[in-house]
Amino acid sequence: MLLKDIRRSIGFTMRLLRRPKLWLTLAALYAVPILNIAALGYFARVAAEAFQEPPPLRPLSRAFVLGLRVLTVMLAYGLLAIAVAALTLIVAFSNPVSVVSTYGPYGEVSVALVAILFTVALLGVPVALAVAARRGVKAALNPMNSWRIIFNIGLGEYLAYLAAA
Repeated sequence: MLLKDIRRSIGFTMRLLRRPKLWLTLAALYAVPILNIAALGYFARVAAEAFQEPPPLRPLSRAFVLGLRVLTVMLAYGLLAIAVAALTLIVAFSNPVSVVSTYGPYGEVSVALVAILFTVALLGVPVALAVAARRGVKAALNPMNSWRIIFNIGLGEYLAYLAAA
């Protein structure tokens, strides 16, 4: 399944390269700071709808709105990761000698819980971006939607997809 998807991705890229006007336009959009949101939206649309051929870029406003959705989800998950990292640093540096001596057994549990939450949040990001492209930001910010999709795919295969990406 993974090799089939990689072949399809390569085939799509080759078909996109046969349309120089489209890929040069996308490259130019990606180079301009605000307009790169529209290019992000275009790529999210392509990923969410699994096109066989590269779709036209028009309307640009639709691609821009979709790019804003994806950017919102990326920022939300990024802020979650920053909050979890900050919590880990606070716990770890509140007593640099030993977390266990200050907090007892709860110190180790809290550090382990923070590490688990951080990992769960990071694994859910790629799926959340696809959910944002298909169903909107509200659905993407619900982590259960992402994890339901991951478990339907299978965690091992999902990790293989991430490694291949």
